[in-house]
Amino acid sequence: MESSDHARQVEECGQIALRLAGSGFGEIESAFDTPPDEANFDAAADAVLESIRKGKPQDALDRLHVWTTKFLRKQCRDRGIVVTKERPLHSLMGEYVKAIRAAGAFETDMTERIMLSNIKILETFNDVRNNKSLAHDNPLLSQNEANLILAHIAASVRFMKAVEMSHRTKSAATTSPLGDDIPF
Repeated sequence: MESSDHARQVEECGQIALRLAGSGFGEIESAFDTPPDEANFDAAADAVLESIRKGKPQDALDRLHVWTTKFLRKQCRDRGIVVTKERPLHSLMGEYVKAIRAAGAFETDMTERIMLSNIKILETFNDVRNNKSLAHDNPLLSQNEANLILAHIAASVRFMKAVEMSHRTKSAATTSPLGDDIPF
């Protein structure tokens, strides 16, 4: 057996072992359900999920960048933040964090700091996308680092979804169509 075949088989076995061990891929996958009103949202999400399921997270990085940009643009627009195509991902995150801070979404300084750290993380994500992903003719990032990036972004997305769900619930409660009067 050639050493390249053996190395490939060892890599495939490792990927299967990670999936069987419950390595958190289910949590990662759950972050990428998509709102129906965004063009190409589903295509980007499907490409990310397919790469994760195949155990090739490094193949997902460029589509993850696209998906994350679309997701964050939607969150910003929903919060009344002006979104332009020229605005980079990390700038959108900065505006989003300001908006949810102003809305009182953070219970602790730590949560706010974690979200603020995403500004720098997303700024460096541009470099990963451009120089370590399939977006261009690049050497790919290692599987371990790609998994870390996917897991971090998925955790941040799940938090943002929870914040927005809470925001919508509070807004709906204060704008009840029945008003304050009890009809009976």
